[in-house]
Amino acid sequence: MVGIALKISQELQARWPNWTIEWFEEIDSTNSYLMRHCKLGEKRICIAGAQTMGRGRRGKDWATPKGNLAISLAFEYEEISRISQLAPRVGAEIARAFSPLISDVQVKWPNDV
Repeated sequence: MVGIALKISQELQARWPNWTIEWFEEIDSTNSYLMRHCKLGEKRICIAGAQTMGRGRRGKDWATPKGNLAISLAFEYEEISRISQLAPRVGAEIARAFSPLISDVQVKWPNDV
């Protein structure tokens, strides 16, 4: 998994050169990590091979077992009127970044690839 995660990080860095990208083998929550460490205006991506204390919709537990990837992005989005279009667009872009590295990448839900 570390090899694939490194390749994904490199592909994302090539596509989004102004972003900080961090990889963890295991983390409590990619989103919580970004909320703790990201500065206002910063563009940052957190990728983890396992997530132990993530939260899904309506506060439900969301663990990501080893062998999967959890990814969270932090950035300012100024087009508030288009916010509903953001998750599908980000999911599609992530899927495009993964497609040279992983066969049969699909967007399962707007924020699940």
